[in-house]
This record gives sequence, structure tokens and C-alpha cells, in this order.
Amino acid sequence: MTRTRAVCVAALAAVLALAACSKAPEALLADARSAADRGDYRTAGIQLRSLLKQEPRNLDAVLLFAEVAAAGGNPELAERNYRRAVELGADARGFWRPWVDVLISLRRYEDAIARLDASATSDVPAERATALLRRARALRGLGRPADAETVLRDAAQLAPADAAIHVELAG
Repeated sequence: MTRTRAVCVAALAAVLALAACSKAPEALLADARSAADRGDYRTAGIQLRSLLKQEPRNLDAVLLFAEVAAAGGNPELAERNYRRAVELGADARGFWRPWVDVLISLRRYEDAIARLDASATSDVPAERATALLRRARALRGLGRPADAETVLRDAAQLAPADAAIHVELAG
């Protein structure tokens, strides 16, 4: 039964890929967004791969592919696409949160802190608190719990009503 299912899934993927090849890039991007919104990350990924074969420098597709990969449980692919987006000229300040989350999930804590230093530059207290929360998670990952707690206390002062910060402090 498992083999039959695998063959069916492979056949479906091939049919979707063939259908996607004949579509215009705008239609592929719209279909990928629709699939992602439904939680169908596999179909969204197939659409985006087809689009990026046609237009490898399509920044919207690269960023959506990063989001889809992260949501679909492929942080390595997500991270590669976030890097690619920057190489194509995107400003990482627009997507530092999910990128840092992906780096933390990959246990690349020093890279996460470096990305925070480079991109999380807001003066808005809630934004700063969000960045500090992620920094604390990375510091914990590096085995620096005392530093993480200090950072979390700073975050709590900036956003005292943020439940995620208080959960981290309690943990």
C-alpha cells in the first residue's frame, strides 16, 4: 500500500509540474500563494520551482519559496532562499523574523545573532522586544542561560504584556 501511495504521489507531482510549465509566471505565483494559504506546501513548492526555472531572479517567488519551505518543515531550503533573496537585492529587514526563526531551528545560533545584529534595527519597543526574544533563544541555544535571562528581562521592560517573553522567562 505504501508503494502504491508513493507512486501516486510521484505521478501527481509530475502532472502538476508539467501543468505548471505551461503557465505564465504571474499565474504560477498566484497558484503558489493560493496553495500556501491552504497549507498545501508541496503544491506551492512545485509551482514555485516551475516559476523559478522560468524566472530565476523573481524575488517575490524566492521569498514565497522561503516561507513555504519554512512552513512545510524544510528549514534548510528556507534558509537558502532567504540568502538568495538578499543576493537578489532584497532588504533583509523585511523578513528578519522568519529568517532568524529558521536559523534557530537549524541550531545556527551565532548566525541568528548575526542576522539580528544586521537586520533587527527598529526603535519601536515591541519590535525591539521581538528581536530580544529571538536573541535570548539563540543565547540559550549557545548554552548561555544567564545572558538569555538578562536579554529577556530587557525585552519584558519594552513589552510588559508580551506573553511569549514571560513564557520564555519562566522556562
